[in-house]
Amino acid sequence: NGQRDASLGIELSGGARYETEDGFFGQVQYGALFPLGGFKWVGANLTDVNPEVAQAIRGSIGIRF
Repeated sequence: NGQRDASLGIELSGGARYETEDGFFGQVQYGALFPLGGFKWVGANLTDVNPEVAQAIRGSIGIRF
């Protein structure tokens, strides 16, 4: 057939935040990308290259004034 799947992937993201009455806050965010056919390609030695799941986590603390 020769056609390739153009879908890049499925992303799941979420987070949580906590803030006090005096302005201090903390938060955390997480995301994961599950690659689909759009990220598959043929490498230099003509073998299929299949990417793994990409993940990111970010946290921050601060004060609002």
